[in-house]
Amino acid sequence: MRAIKLIQSSVISLLIVSTVLFMSGCKPSHLISLSPECGMPGDVFVINGRDLSDEPGEKIPSINLGRAYELEVLSWSDTRVRVGIPEDLSAGCYKVLIYYDNTYRTSSNSLNFLITDVPRAGVITEATLYEGSKTYFSGSPVCTYWREDGTIADDWEFFFPNIDLENDDIESLFSDIGLPTERTNNDSETWRRARVVWSWLHDHLLIEGDPNYEEVNRYRASLDHWASIHDLAHMFEHYGGFSWGVGACTCMCCAQTLATLLYRVGILPDRIAIAETRTRPEYSQHMYVVLRIGCHWYYIDPSCIPFHPQLSELTENVGCTSADYMHPNELKLLPGSTLERSMLVQ
Repeated sequence: MRAIKLIQSSVISLLIVSTVLFMSGCKPSHLISLSPECGMPGDVFVINGRDLSDEPGEKIPSINLGRAYELEVLSWSDTRVRVGIPEDLSAGCYKVLIYYDNTYRTSSNSLNFLITDVPRAGVITEATLYEGSKTYFSGSPVCTYWREDGTIADDWEFFFPNIDLENDDIESLFSDIGLPTERTNNDSETWRRARVVWSWLHDHLLIEGDPNYEEVNRYRASLDHWASIHDLAHMFEHYGGFSWGVGACTCMCCAQTLATLLYRVGILPDRIAIAETRTRPEYSQHMYVVLRIGCHWYYIDPSCIPFHPQLSELTENVGCTSADYMHPNELKLLPGSTLERSMLVQ
């Protein structure tokens, strides 16, 4: 009897939702991701989705914890809404959703958003390994620390040429990796895909003495650009793998390869970046990949792949050089990323 009542209740709820949508003329909205997924009262974030509405004011973006609080709309399109968090909200784990009318009875799916109570525009001083003390904007202990003098390189076509290209060689490459390529915003699935790509790269590194090692090195050296996804697929198809490390593929080359593959297996661009920091000797630069899981950023240095066959099942930082991984001074973003500043990795 209880099961019958539950089914009846679900049917009635579905009818109510359908009636409201029909009467209002609204399409159901679907929220895909929030960028970022945490912040403080007064901060701004972006809701990404589909069928959000082409008419500002037709639907109501809201942040909920016990009751609904309307978000201030700063810009609106059918796939992207930029909103401000009310100044008077308390810290807590909220749900972000879009209501279809001001009765607040029917809505889109919801996504989690963490509001923290760290004062905005706070400033901290961090002791770096090789650059002395540096000043950072204090964001949140569970989000990031924004680098005051950090810069961003967003020349996407230069660093990631034709990253969305499709052809038979590329299809064969990802068939061998064995992962789906549709976008995911799930933390555990993001880490799982990163683990699979990392291990797959380890199994397809060509070392000195391999019959194709010199040939793949010559192919890389012949390129007048950073390797595209087509170039990576060509290396896999014709040489069976990739050269790696000093004398074959620099730290930037390794980072660009890993970041490209992570992007193409469906990890959101807001979750991936190439970071630059200092290392010995003589303050030389070192490039590596950072990956966001939840509101935390983890460093996974692909230069370590030859010595670190796999990532653990639990999220972890992976480094193998003297680099100051925790204090990147520049980020190179993936195409479509909405990140606005570089950060201190936690």
